[in-house]
Amino acid sequence: ALRSGTNINFPVAQTDNNDYYLDKGLDKKNKYTGSCYVDWRNELIKDSNTILYGHAKGDDIFDQLENVTQTKDWFSNKDNMYVCLNTLDELTVWQVFACYYVDSEANYYLDTNYYYDQATITK
Repeated sequence: ALRSGTNINFPVAQTDNNDYYLDKGLDKKNKYTGSCYVDWRNELIKDSNTILYGHAKGDDIFDQLENVTQTKDWFSNKDNMYVCLNTLDELTVWQVFACYYVDSEANYYLDTNYYYDQATITK
């Protein structure tokens, strides 16, 4: 769930590819707006960076996010930089570092495995 600015709060799916939930609901039936899902390459909770996908078409998934991010004020509110994710085993809080829109027809590749030296990170 996003902490503020929206009431986005829904389950997140994952499967062995990034196509399945584009047009399927969590019940695995066809659904125009698809579902929110984690990139198939991610190991949820274990990876340093996790990619979430979802549509902004209609009144579902990320439409609220698309609407609130149209205002400059949303980005300057530090509370909007965090997402809570619950699993069966733990409650986690993630810091959002990017939010963007891509053309669904475009070929793109997102790297999910980044190396960084913790000592070199500055705040």
